[in-house]
Formats: sequence, structure tokens, C-alpha cells
Amino acid sequence: MNKICIAYTHGKLGDLVWQLPYIKAISDFHNQKITLVVRPTTHAKILYKDLNYIDEIIYNTFKKKIYYLIEIIKLLIIFKKKIFPIFIY
Repeated sequence: MNKICIAYTHGKLGDLVWQLPYIKAISDFHNQKITLVVRPTTHAKILYKDLNYIDEIIYNTFKKKIYYLIEIIKLLIIFKKKIFPIFIY
């Protein structure tokens, strides 16, 4: 069975709160917990630690411009370490 990871690049907590029903729907549809990759500014590890449909929360800074390639490599390392299938569209 494949694991599910959602990378959410926006840094504001309010934007992430609006996405929680969709994240829960994905979890319910696939009947498994979700791993979230979010910015540290969301403080998601503290706020969402009790949600039963989130398995793990990983922080990534999602920097832009010249650091973009480094951020992509960091995500690929996370995906490989956690054994997520990688889909590039």
C-alpha cells in the first residue's frame, strides 16, 4: 500500500486550516493517515498533533529563487526516506 504525503507550501496557518477538510477527505477516501509537509511558520506540529487523520508533520521551508533546487532535493530525500511514491506532473 502506498503512503500519502501532501506538501503544502503556503506559510500562513489560516490557509492551512481551510485545507483540513480536503486533507481529511483524502484520508477517509484512501482509509489511511496523511503525512503533511508544511512550512515551520504554520506551527502545525503543535496545533494538529491530536488530529487522528494526520500521521506525521514534517517541516520544510520551501524557499524560492536560487534555493528552489535545494528545496526540491530536500523533498526528494524526505520522500525517499519515508518511502513515498514520487509522481511528477
